[in-house]
Amino acid sequence: MSGRVTSRRSRVVGRTSASEDRGPKAIPEHGRCVGNARDVGLLGRDLHQDEVRTVACALPGAPRVINLEPETLPEILDSIRQVATAAGVEQTAEAVIAGLTARVEAVVTRTTGIESRPRVAFLEWLDPPFSCGHWNPELVGWAGGIEGLGSPGRRSRTLDWKEVVAWQPEVVFIACCGFSVERTLDELPLLRSVSGWEDLPAVRSGRVSATDGSHYFSRPGPRLVDSLEILAHALHPEVHPLPAGLPRALSVNSLHFV
Repeated sequence: MSGRVTSRRSRVVGRTSASEDRGPKAIPEHGRCVGNARDVGLLGRDLHQDEVRTVACALPGAPRVINLEPETLPEILDSIRQVATAAGVEQTAEAVIAGLTARVEAVVTRTTGIESRPRVAFLEWLDPPFSCGHWNPELVGWAGGIEGLGSPGRRSRTLDWKEVVAWQPEVVFIACCGFSVERTLDELPLLRSVSGWEDLPAVRSGRVSATDGSHYFSRPGPRLVDSLEILAHALHPEVHPLPAGLPRALSVNSLHFV
């Protein structure tokens, strides 16, 4: 989950590997923050468990460490439950999970009636190209697309542009890991050199979109439900309305490739 996680009882403080800021009492580990001297520390992906546990055990009260490494959206929702249980706020978590689940089910229900589902190339990096991974392939399916380059619950993988072109995507959705939309746009000119790019169905029909991969899609937290709604609107705007307050994916045209 992105950012700081704190219970109302101030018993749980933690940060995942995606966190950007650092608290005054945090334990720095590989340039990231894991937790402080409270009852429970949260351990995110890419952090070495043994080293973190060693540091945690040296703190007053020897806080318990919870390792959170969800690979799918259901596992992320279960992580919320784990944190809440550790913090003693299970009922609050169940209400949050129920609300998030209802939003996901609303998207899935609307998608059920969609007959034409486009081939989607969801790219998490451009140089070199990376497929989507972890939770993002399942988001594509729930949103009404067909993702042929990434696998649900598996890590993203390095692609050859020939593989992307061979897939002949009808939609290209770019959410570069850790990049804002503005930073992502800086990378787009390199696509001009990709053999076959201009002939892709998505490019010919103007269905290339870019979004904020830093705030959405990249981090395993509740905001992935926002990400699903943004993606669903990008794929099928006539079926999936964009909820108020969420940014629409930016439609990328030829001007961005100059």
